[in-house]
Amino acid sequence: MRWIELRSYVGPDRRRIKKFRLFERRKKDLSSNLPAVEVLLRQLHLRVLDVATAREAIAQFHLRLTVATAAARSNDQREAAAQLALVQTKLTQSQAKGGLCSKDVEEMQELTASALTALR
Repeated sequence: MRWIELRSYVGPDRRRIKKFRLFERRKKDLSSNLPAVEVLLRQLHLRVLDVATAREAIAQFHLRLTVATAAARSNDQREAAAQLALVQTKLTQSQAKGGLCSKDVEEMQELTASALTALR
C-alpha cells in the first residue's frame, strides 16, 4: 500500500496506474511505502494530543487508527491490534457523547502507549 502524508491529505494513495496526460497537475510522486508498525504506533501516540487540542481532525485520526490497526493485524501483532481496537471504541464512544474530554484523551494515550509496548 502506498501512503501519502501532506498537509491537505493524509491516507492511502488513491491514484491508479500512471498514464500519460497532457496537462498533469501532479509533477512529483509524493507517495511512499506504508511505514512500519512501530512508526505508525509512535505517530498515533503523538497524534492523540493533537486531536485533543483540535489541531488534527478526528476523521484523519480515525483513518490513521484504522490503518495502524490493519497493519498490526497483518504483521501478527494481536495484542497491539487489540489495544488499538479499544482506542477505536473509546473514540467512537466519546464522539457519541459529543466530544473528547481530557479523561478520554488520557485513556486513549495510555492505550496507544500499551499498544507500543505490546509489540514483539
